[in-house]
Amino acid sequence: MEYPSTLLEANPPVLFQAKISRLTWVADTVVELELRVPKRIKFGFTAGQYCRLKVPGTEEWRSYSLASGEHERFRLTFLIRILPSGVMSDYLRDRARVGEALDIEGPLGGFVLEPAPRPTVLIAGGTGLAPMLSMLDRLRTVQPAPPILLLFGCNRPTELFHEEELAARATFMPTLEVRTVLMDNTGRDDLPAGTPLSVLRPEDVAPDTVSYLCGPPPMIRAAEEQLGSYGLPVHDIRAEQFVPSEN
Repeated sequence: MEYPSTLLEANPPVLFQAKISRLTWVADTVVELELRVPKRIKFGFTAGQYCRLKVPGTEEWRSYSLASGEHERFRLTFLIRILPSGVMSDYLRDRARVGEALDIEGPLGGFVLEPAPRPTVLIAGGTGLAPMLSMLDRLRTVQPAPPILLLFGCNRPTELFHEEELAARATFMPTLEVRTVLMDNTGRDDLPAGTPLSVLRPEDVAPDTVSYLCGPPPMIRAAEEQLGSYGLPVHDIRAEQFVPSEN
């Protein structure tokens, strides 16, 4: 992928080490990893970008979107899905400890908000929520604040995370509406059953809307098709696909 030259000029990728400052299981299959960046490192990023992390003790690298806001450049947060097997999953589940250093490369990627604010639809599946959280931090500073709709879906209640955080964000961001869904909502009848697209309606898509999608490829493809059927042009749909690595 070719990235806008302005992104590379503003925040060129750097290779450095950062230490684990927090490791939190936010759901049965999701870990929130927080890394502290040394103050001497000249690191900055744009909301929506990602970094590559090297799995300690291996030569394997994995890519994860930043969930932290642009102002938190010395405290980087990632949402990582833990798979039954996989080098990063095994490391985080069995060996990772606070204080351990990880090699990082970043920032990378061109999945970023456009400069001019306009009605925004964010669609996230699972840990695809990460770049959306960073984007929300950016949109919170925009004036006048555009209407923002976040559609967030997980498979089941035990895999749902950051529910309270999203509710809090909707409280201090008056133009933000959050709709959360579960594929299997057993035990959570207060949430709709289905995918994020189950709660996307034609009236949510205004002529000047822009949409950002992040999640598994099937969700991305379905979202692109549904948004297109509601009249949203292809050039107003931006997507970042998550494809887990098993080894």
